[in-house]
Amino acid sequence: MAGKRAGFTLVEVVVAVTVFVLALSGALALYLQGSRVFKDTEARVEVQEHARIALDRVVRELRTAKEVNEVRATSVTFTLEDGSRVRYYHDATRQQLMREKNGGVNPVASYVRDLRFSGELMGATGDLLIRITLAAGMGEDQTFTLTTSVLVR
Repeated sequence: MAGKRAGFTLVEVVVAVTVFVLALSGALALYLQGSRVFKDTEARVEVQEHARIALDRVVRELRTAKEVNEVRATSVTFTLEDGSRVRYYHDATRQQLMREKNGGVNPVASYVRDLRFSGELMGATGDLLIRITLAAGMGEDQTFTLTTSVLVR
């Protein structure tokens, strides 16, 4: 007596494998897209963090400056209490904020697209207000701008 045999037909197996492969492909595509977005966001946050730290450093040093020697559109030069001269400027070729102190030059931040300084004397006090604008970013559509002012007495 021949009974029913348990199992799947070839058509059922092919359909099941096809559905499984489609589901796996969709999951893999979602994972890869999520991974790419995570890396892009992480890089953007790192650039923003470094730009903020660099701008904070410039501001702190300017506040402790004994004398501001020169304020240009893309650089500022000042003398510290210990007599050393410091110059911050933008290296457009390397897209970096640079710090020069007594002849030694070091990068402070990368991916800096633009850096602007402007100085203005404040009335009878003779204090100098320096406005700093720093634009940074990695991609064309990922540029952000930080702006601050420092009152040097």
